[in-house]
Amino acid sequence: LWNAGSAVPATSAGTAPAPAVHPGAVAAARRHRVPLHPATPQHAADVLRPADLVITVCDRAHEELDTPATHWSVADPARAGDV
Repeated sequence: LWNAGSAVPATSAGTAPAPAVHPGAVAAARRHRVPLHPATPQHAADVLRPADLVITVCDRAHEELDTPATHWSVADPARAGDV
């Protein structure tokens, strides 16, 4: 969504990426007509560059990174079974 509306590119990555995007996330995106492009989840260390602005949204991700980050605390819906 961000990349569709901004000239500043965004990349999604995690501190413990799963082997594939959670099926519940794919289903939620379809329900809301959000286009998802096929992608393999990436580890944050593989995409972070020194000047990047990092925004963490998972409940513990900011504690696992060695870089300053703005944090928005959202419980992991896959862990909670809400997707």
